Amino acid sequence: MLTIACLVPFSGKAFHIDDPLFIWTARQITQHPLNPFGFRLVWGDHESPMTTVSSNPPLASYYIAVVGLVAGWSEPALHAAFVLPALVVVLGTYRLAQRFTTLPFLAALTALFTPVFLISATTVMTDTMMLAFWVAATILWVEGLDPVRPALLLSATLLLGACFATKYFGGCFCFLLIAYSLLKKRSVGAWVWYFAVPALIFLGYDLWAHATFGHALLGGVAGWAIYSQVVSKLSLLGKGVVALVFVGGCILPALLYTPLLWSRLQIFVGILVCGFLALSIAAGWLNVGYLGHHWTLIAAEAAIYFGGGLSLIALCFRDCRRGFDKIRPAVWWHCNTDSLFLMMWIFGTVAFAALVNWTINGRSILPAIPAASILLARQLERVRASSDRLLLFKQVTPLVLSGAMSLWIASGDAALANAQRSAATLIYDKIPQNARTVWFEGHWGFHYYMQSLGAKPAHIGDEIYRAGDIFVIPENNTNILNIPPSVFGSAILVTIEGGSGVTTSNPELGAGFYASRIGPLPFAIGDVPPEHFYITRIVRSFRLTS
Repeated sequence: MLTIACLVPFSGKAFHIDDPLFIWTARQITQHPLNPFGFRLVWGDHESPMTTVSSNPPLASYYIAVVGLVAGWSEPALHAAFVLPALVVVLGTYRLAQRFTTLPFLAALTALFTPVFLISATTVMTDTMMLAFWVAATILWVEGLDPVRPALLLSATLLLGACFATKYFGGCFCFLLIAYSLLKKRSVGAWVWYFAVPALIFLGYDLWAHATFGHALLGGVAGWAIYSQVVSKLSLLGKGVVALVFVGGCILPALLYTPLLWSRLQIFVGILVCGFLALSIAAGWLNVGYLGHHWTLIAAEAAIYFGGGLSLIALCFRDCRRGFDKIRPAVWWHCNTDSLFLMMWIFGTVAFAALVNWTINGRSILPAIPAASILLARQLERVRASSDRLLLFKQVTPLVLSGAMSLWIASGDAALANAQRSAATLIYDKIPQNARTVWFEGHWGFHYYMQSLGAKPAHIGDEIYRAGDIFVIPENNTNILNIPPSVFGSAILVTIEGGSGVTTSNPELGAGFYASRIGPLPFAIGDVPPEHFYITRIVRSFRLTS
């Protein structure tokens, strides 16, 4: 009920960031079910086949296609459909936490009341669905491993295959379950053969893609990720710091529970570390990306979020160490399987986000949410035995505060998305009716709504942009082309007010939830500037060349 109550207010949220890619793929599926990527689009500087643009398998788009055919393609219909995977994540975290902690309800609420979960659950992208498959697979595997129950193990590996078919990162979870099984059983047994199921799904998908499109799709995604890491301007230290900043901001309870989980001396040391980090960023000693004009505010926010990320990582080590003094050295490995499993889950996700993914973003931190929530619940068990009469208040207050802040941050993201939809409508109201062609720059949700109204995306190619055509330029967007101002006449400014004190994407405030290239913070709190869009007329014909 709480999950639904948190998500219903966002049912009318405009399609945002990469939502259009999955919707267009779903529409293609309704026409050509066995050829989901068989179309071309502009999503960058050039018009390209969807096979080179898509960075995810098509299972989520098949789900959207079914919903679209049954309930329509409106925002409320598709957002309602994605409440289901969100419910699976929250309820699945509760079920899984029952095996790891005596506070499973607290773990489930912690997972729900995080900014990264509420933001991700209000999109129609693959992330929440992938995590739902993963949590369900983990539950079945953990419950089916000891004692061995073949039906549960087979179901778990089938769900792992669905996890991969939703998002490529889902394939990494196979290695996590293999590691857990080795820790639990301390030997390779017949259980290892069940992993042939996701391996066959992976191989079958790769062969199908090669036969259908002439090349494997996963290789292109991996190549782009490698290239992005190579050309990144951040050092290894810088990537690690930004990753922990995202962890602390996206998993806000890890920060808010700090006073309850650490001693005053430990907190004081942490404040010193975070203070030095803020100084290093502000002074330019450590490069974490573009800081804009608000570099002091960005450095301060980064240090605060970093403290939350550092606390979570330290809790992983403390959880592994708990009880070591009472365990014989010969059996400590077996007795701490749960702690090591949670640590590998969290560390693996953070390492992938920092060192493998094409950019650090909130979506790549999302898979760590169940493990982080269970870890925090396990640590709060230690505080439970305290005789402090205010203990319940101290445990509940950070959770309530995290929930309120997460809803506020998600509303800021929704305001940014809705601004793009509102801008497209206002722009078309201001365009003269005798205009021949309307071109626009920028992508994400703005691209979706402008194109749905009949405008065309500008791109490099043979297209001639003729005198008299209308050209629309968003200020806060991506893939803005380098066009000489001399080809344009005077401009009309369309202004849409920003969010209520928080935003997830603005380079001047350092907010880069969807890509740390935009900013080193998952979200930024401050005076959010309005969204600006410029409408101008082409006065001299030109062609865009690379």
